[in-house]
Amino acid sequence: MLIAPILFYAGILLVFIGIIGIVAYTLILASRRTQRDNQGGGETEDKSSKGEVEGGGVIFIGPLPIVFGSNKRIAKWMVIAAILITIVLVIETLFVLGVV
Repeated sequence: MLIAPILFYAGILLVFIGIIGIVAYTLILASRRTQRDNQGGGETEDKSSKGEVEGGGVIFIGPLPIVFGSNKRIAKWMVIAAILITIVLVIETLFVLGVV
């Protein structure tokens, strides 16, 4: 049994699951905001009402990850994510090459 088609279709499936997750999360946030606005609760002191956003990301250029975040806590989690992704990619590469 060839592993390449399985990995290909697993990757396509993960992309679609990611897209569905993003759409679902956006719809959930929109419905919560609509409910809060209808109840008149728009004057709370949370970060979303102040317009503050926290975020971060990891960009891979070849084998090198570039990590960024809006604060130290987010950047720390992005470094952890980069390490995990790098480990998975190394294991997958070794598996495809037949070393493992």
